[in-house]
Amino acid sequence: MSSFSYDFAQPFSAKSTSLHSLLSPPAVPVIIAALAFVSATWGNPLYTLSASALSWGIIFGICARLIRRSGRFSLGDKPTGRAALLAACILGSALCDRVVGLNTSSVWAKAFVPLVYVCLRFQAVGGPWRAEWTIANRQWALAFVTTMAFFITAPKTVDKASMVLGFCGTAFSALTYVLLEDTFWVPSENAGALQPGLDSLWATWLPVGKAVSLYLAIGFGVTAALFENLGGEFFYFQRIGWESAILRSSWTWSGLFYGILMAGISSAKWMLIPVLVSQSTALTLGFADLSTVVLVSLTVSESVLSFFAGFLVLAILMWWGKSLTQNTGGVTASGSSGPQHVPIRRTRILAMMGMLFSFFGLFFLFGRNMGRVGSHVPLDPIPTLGKIREHPISRLIGEANRKYDSILQGQSKDLASAVSEYRRRYGIHPPPNFDRWYEFAKARNVVIIDEYDMIFDMLRPLWGQPPAEIRKRIRETMGFGGDHMVHSNNLVHAYIRAGKVEMGGQGEDWQKEATAGMMKDFVHLLPDMDLGFNIHDEPRVVVGHDMLNQYLQKAEEALANATAEDRDGSLRAVSNTFTTLSADDAALPPAYPFTSFNVFAHQSTWTHAIVSCPPTSPVRSIEPSITDDNTTYAELPLGFIKNHTASSDICLQPSLQHRLGFFDRPNAFSVTLQQTPIFSQSKISSFGDILYPSPWYWAGKVSYDAKLDRPWEKKETKLYWRGSSTGGFSRNGGWRNQHRQRIISIVEKLDNDMILQRSTPDAEWETSKANPAAFLDLFDSHFTGIGQCDQEDCEQQRAYFSLRPPSNQQDAWNYKYLLDIDGNAFSGRYHAFLRSNSAVFKIAVFREWHDEWIVPWVHYVPLSLEGSDILETIRFFTFEQEGQEMVKRIADEGKRWAERMLTNEALEVWFFRLLLEYGRVIDDNREKIGYIHDTG
Repeated sequence: MSSFSYDFAQPFSAKSTSLHSLLSPPAVPVIIAALAFVSATWGNPLYTLSASALSWGIIFGICARLIRRSGRFSLGDKPTGRAALLAACILGSALCDRVVGLNTSSVWAKAFVPLVYVCLRFQAVGGPWRAEWTIANRQWALAFVTTMAFFITAPKTVDKASMVLGFCGTAFSALTYVLLEDTFWVPSENAGALQPGLDSLWATWLPVGKAVSLYLAIGFGVTAALFENLGGEFFYFQRIGWESAILRSSWTWSGLFYGILMAGISSAKWMLIPVLVSQSTALTLGFADLSTVVLVSLTVSESVLSFFAGFLVLAILMWWGKSLTQNTGGVTASGSSGPQHVPIRRTRILAMMGMLFSFFGLFFLFGRNMGRVGSHVPLDPIPTLGKIREHPISRLIGEANRKYDSILQGQSKDLASAVSEYRRRYGIHPPPNFDRWYEFAKARNVVIIDEYDMIFDMLRPLWGQPPAEIRKRIRETMGFGGDHMVHSNNLVHAYIRAGKVEMGGQGEDWQKEATAGMMKDFVHLLPDMDLGFNIHDEPRVVVGHDMLNQYLQKAEEALANATAEDRDGSLRAVSNTFTTLSADDAALPPAYPFTSFNVFAHQSTWTHAIVSCPPTSPVRSIEPSITDDNTTYAELPLGFIKNHTASSDICLQPSLQHRLGFFDRPNAFSVTLQQTPIFSQSKISSFGDILYPSPWYWAGKVSYDAKLDRPWEKKETKLYWRGSSTGGFSRNGGWRNQHRQRIISIVEKLDNDMILQRSTPDAEWETSKANPAAFLDLFDSHFTGIGQCDQEDCEQQRAYFSLRPPSNQQDAWNYKYLLDIDGNAFSGRYHAFLRSNSAVFKIAVFREWHDEWIVPWVHYVPLSLEGSDILETIRFFTFEQEGQEMVKRIADEGKRWAERMLTNEALEVWFFRLLLEYGRVIDDNREKIGYIHDTG
């Protein structure tokens, strides 16, 4: 036995009464649960291993100091073997949690820890059993608690590897409890079990704690170096090695302070655990840990049922844990009553640990072949070292062309087919005057007749709003401030009455004239309505997710009432005439003294922008370090875009907060959280603006002169871009996070870029580090001006970037590859670029009206905002024979399509369809009007 000359209770003797009160059996589990809750909610998930290393270092220092103060030390039966087992289990449990990743997909497994612990005690390892009489008649209660805790903590989806690691972590945690109990319960001479007093407890704990903490400080330190970014950007294996991930959020001084604070809290928790186990049983510790998990789940509960179920489980755990600490059966250090001690079977524990670590190792090595279940696996698109037979770009181009050909071949060829296809897609009749729209489209040689899902999807929430309320809200918005007041909602007004349009409101004359010009050939077929067109580049409307869901639910009811078919399958009769407005609604909007729009330019817009995202999306996670869910849009290994719609979905990409100028400090921002029909030229995915074709395109603000263009063969093989530093307002160094600056920095420096290479034409492609000097001549992309910044930030950018003199737009036609990047919103050069003989490479987060019509990898080359795919894309198209042929085909197809489908005539067809749909959704009889084709 250990022997000490130092009284370990002596340091607390002056306050012995308060100490014993603080460490009373009912209080200790509550204190441990509270400390664990603080650590779980305030700790940084990026640095859990580092914090654990520091925590165990603190414990080692405390134990060593107290042992030195004892004057002498005798280890007796050498607890180092037991300490090594205990440390291995603690480390194994932590590693399982950490390797799963930066989300909560293994938390659910914690619900099974008490149950596994009980099974181990009864069936596997033996040992002291303090709670046998308290558990004997409560098997059903334990099963109930486990089931309810699992229900509360279970995620909607979980991948297979996380499931396996979750159960491994559960087994390690249960073994930890067994070993802790075995350490602090010692056999008596009559084969009973002794419960140590406070002084003998510390005498038992300190030598074991010193050894355990030393092992764990070293173990966590090594694993932290392997798994965490301790020095800036650092690659680490997430999801047990089948994908690498990169962490770019390095530590800060405030983060370091909180990390040290959390390490101290964790140290206090582990110093109290021996007290709890000695007072009762490790089962109480399991209840305390499970209480923490349930409490965290309560704080993020999304339903009343989950909240009350969690509260019930928490109450049961607290009551049961208290009963375990109070019902000790009178066992003390001087007594011998209680259950019989059965020697622990350490061989079995070693065998179990060996199997668990082997299982863990196998998953780490071969887990890349595991499938994925669920919708959110947050991984950044970065280089990995896998081998691939077909180049990703080649495959993406092939898939895109097949999809594009299928869309073209599937378009309706006559009015009857178009009406039938409309009913099939949307379940209701087309709007009134649909036949006139079809004639309008055919007269302008528009081949896309059916691909207008974007329009219906944008207007769907308005179906959940009463038509009169929609009209009232836009009239109030247009009426605020009047046409010539200093304060206004910054809208161009269009009043359509009796087949004519009258323009008013704010905005430049060219925008008003172009907007009216876009409607002049079909305005006589539109119902009377008031339209508000946003004059800002930035979008204006974002509706919270809960409210948006209510609108969508109401919309389903309204659309069900407007269904095209009756129950017997026959077509439901509707009127092909819009309803006439009342006299009050027909009058121009009167002045209105209030506005729902908030104006705050040059400030962060992120918190507003994400309110419409689902609570389960990465951007709404309570963990600020959660990474992007790129699996829906990125083609590894270098992040080539495979789904442009998903790649511009901000709900999947928390990193956009620091990669897009609009979220940092937009140049202008006036937003409402109310559902209001505002027509904008472009928008972010989470916003509720109604997209319409930009008057900028219709007015030809960026021209293309075919006489100045060159044939493909005479163009320079370079990626060309010229422009200014628009995209957001820069202050305090904010330009480093804005998208244009980041992309131009990448193409000017080419630092740390990866490419794909193969040794022979028949070999597999492999990633390798690029030599920047070999590719710099392929890029000619530079700023010509620095603006939208404070003086200091402007000077920093002028010093950092290689500025070029202002250039003529027509100079772009000298280059094969034209780069197009979003600015404050959409890029107005896009259509002109597509009309040229060059290939367009586009980086875009803002969405536009034509996104359904212009197909990535067919008409243009999509590039990611991350920029990891730029160099390899240019290299492939320049140096690979198949790449040279493919990029020339993209340039030709983009030009052909732009000349056919991006004309003013085609733009008007899209706008006409939009306003017909909008005219119906604001009609008081919208469920009773529509177009039925007369087949007779």
